[in-house]
Amino acid sequence: MYIVQKHTSGVSVPRPVAVLLARALRLPGGGVQAGLAELSDMARLLHIYRRYYPDEGGIEWTMRKFCEYARGLGHEVSALVSSRYPWSQRVEVNGVEVIRAASVGTVANTPICPTMPAWIRRRRPDLVEMHHAYPYGMWALLQSGYRGRLIVHYHFDISRFGALQKVVTPVLQDVLRRADRIFVNSESYAKSSPVLQHWLGKCVYIPPGVEPCKFDLQESQQERVEALRAAGRLRVLFVGRLSHYKGLGDLLTAMQWVDGELYVIGRGGMESRLRGLAERLGIGERVHFLGRVDDAELVCQYHASDVVVLPSVSRGESFGVAQVEAMLCGRPVVCSNLPGVCEVGLEGETTCLFEPGDAVALAGELNRLAADENLRLSMGRAGRSHALREYDLQHVNMRRWEVYRELLEG
Repeated sequence: MYIVQKHTSGVSVPRPVAVLLARALRLPGGGVQAGLAELSDMARLLHIYRRYYPDEGGIEWTMRKFCEYARGLGHEVSALVSSRYPWSQRVEVNGVEVIRAASVGTVANTPICPTMPAWIRRRRPDLVEMHHAYPYGMWALLQSGYRGRLIVHYHFDISRFGALQKVVTPVLQDVLRRADRIFVNSESYAKSSPVLQHWLGKCVYIPPGVEPCKFDLQESQQERVEALRAAGRLRVLFVGRLSHYKGLGDLLTAMQWVDGELYVIGRGGMESRLRGLAERLGIGERVHFLGRVDDAELVCQYHASDVVVLPSVSRGESFGVAQVEAMLCGRPVVCSNLPGVCEVGLEGETTCLFEPGDAVALAGELNRLAADENLRLSMGRAGRSHALREYDLQHVNMRRWEVYRELLEG
């Protein structure tokens, strides 16, 4: 089934054909010949992962923003993801074609979509970006017979497949062998990854990006921030998914020894367990689960906080974009000393580190910041400068596109 695009003549044509015709027939600046020349530079790009916007998550956000960036450059961009239903859907989201392939269920949190290989063949992409970790998508790519340019975006190591790991590992290695380039958030994460040891020569180190302007405090938000700060106690903030690898149990444990309030933004399957832990620790009244908040409220919560914490405990966390968001809001960060995560900021300048799982050390860092307002302010200023310099989304997308351009022109 095609999505069709209507023209004033009343004739309906398949969307890919409509795009080609529209671009070829742009008469100003050279007429049809110029339009056809422009077509020769237009690439067909395909991203593959489990989900796409409006689903939440750092990978989904990163994928969406680059797809829209590439579309803005004039290329034909599609995202192939899993449907939640046993039928396929095709929609357009901000100029990006999103194909949700029919799903027949999940195995180890992996959607099974038998039509994915056929969709890949039908799109005939010039370049595919495969977002890891989605083992079925990798298998579908191999089964499709695709032989074009391939980038694997290696977001993090995975080890949650249990007995299926023996099946997943060779598929992943086959895809990495096929890849022309491998995007990784940081060099230390790649070098410490047991999976990437044989493929370091293909790795390109590009972190996620953030849109700085979205974290500027508007004058209309100032009153809200002042109201949030009214309690006067140290205000500790966590932003992220409530999952096992995020280390929230350690943060709650540490809060026993910190005179302050903890605000938790995010949703996830561990919420009821974490609420129970807070009650057992006797800090239930000082821990506030806010759930999901809108973008404006998130900015206010960041600006109202004294410190932002990322206490992750496993390699399921390879970056932690909440650190960048906190720095853009001028807030110091306390994070665990994990590869990739510990490199987002600058230790001692923007960020305080502690060993993963060490709640006592985490409490010590929070109390050190609580006792020194000048330290918090100076780290916040340094953090904002660092984030603007290293993680502006426009600059990050430009770096990624340079890799695309090299492969497409090679």
